[in-house]
Amino acid sequence: MLNISKSIILGTAKMHHIWRRDKFNAIILEALNLGIEKFDIAPLYGGGTTQKRLIKVIKGTNATVNTKAGLKRISLTFESSLFEYWLRYLFFRLFRGKFDIEEDLSLISDCIKNSYSLHKNLVEINTLFIHEPPAFKNDFSDSLINNFINILIKFKDINHFKNIGIAGENVFLYKKFFDLGLLDVIQTSSSNLINTEESDIISCLNNCRRLNLYGIHYVNKKKLVNKLNNLLDNVDQLPKVSIIVSSTKPKYLFNRIKKAMSIVPF
Repeated sequence: MLNISKSIILGTAKMHHIWRRDKFNAIILEALNLGIEKFDIAPLYGGGTTQKRLIKVIKGTNATVNTKAGLKRISLTFESSLFEYWLRYLFFRLFRGKFDIEEDLSLISDCIKNSYSLHKNLVEINTLFIHEPPAFKNDFSDSLINNFINILIKFKDINHFKNIGIAGENVFLYKKFFDLGLLDVIQTSSSNLINTEESDIISCLNNCRRLNLYGIHYVNKKKLVNKLNNLLDNVDQLPKVSIIVSSTKPKYLFNRIKKAMSIVPF
């Protein structure tokens, strides 16, 4: 069996639904018990509360985190209010705007600093992602996204963590930046991987170190495995593949890990 600590990541995007601390902690502790050592978080998740709660549980362990910058954090007045979270999230989705102005550079920089300040000296950051990077359009310049990436590179160098990457559905549009060796990790949905032309994927995978996939339960397993095998036959060297799993109940976590491990290519 493949190494769970290297192949499985616990995703926390939906864990803000679990308001009881004991239930939240039980999932994290079960993940650690099963061998998971990497957790995927973002300042957006739960209005910033999810990563705070996670760090309280995993500090002092061997666990690391992947975190993100790019989408604004939702600030809550009442951290335990599910109603406030969803109300603010609705407004966020409607009015968040796009990454198409220079002012967004300062927003991303602030987002990185806010996220990093929660982890500093408590838990190691493995990868810092641009969260849901924009699609290239006529009004969106290469220089702007290059500036985004350079912010991450500078922060990585100053704070000595391992990788920077892009996470979301537009990742394979960023071939140029992978060709330049500026990005280390791709994180995207399994459906996006299946539906994207292999030639577009291969040019990116040939220049990165890791591929993280989420949403495996939304796609046909056979199609996903076939796509990964085809890529394995055509890329110079397939990056290390990790599957992001999630669960709101500890008892379901092992089965989700088992399914994920059957997809990871050797």
